[in-house]
Amino acid sequence: MKKSATHLRWLPGAVLAVLLGLAASDQAQAGVRCYANWSEAAPVVVRERLVSARDIHQLVRKSSLAKVVRITLCRTGQGYKYKLVVFGPDGKARKLILDARRPVVR
Repeated sequence: MKKSATHLRWLPGAVLAVLLGLAASDQAQAGVRCYANWSEAAPVVVRERLVSARDIHQLVRKSSLAKVVRITLCRTGQGYKYKLVVFGPDGKARKLILDARRPVVR
């Protein structure tokens, strides 16, 4: 029994580390609001005069020959951003973050 108890001494510290990591992650995300549902995002795009998701899709496709998999609109401390998941010409998935007012694909 003593051997098992010795091996579990690290467990409370590990649990605490995970909980602290989750708390830090939540704090880092505070102030960021993402719209996964486009019925909620569409009025924001119109109200804030943002570039439409359709235009973002076309811009990315034309400029980088990437296939857009997902577009999410997020509000951050720096304004609105589109977070995209795309498949590049090499077939690899990657993430792009574009300004929703003045998008530039690099």
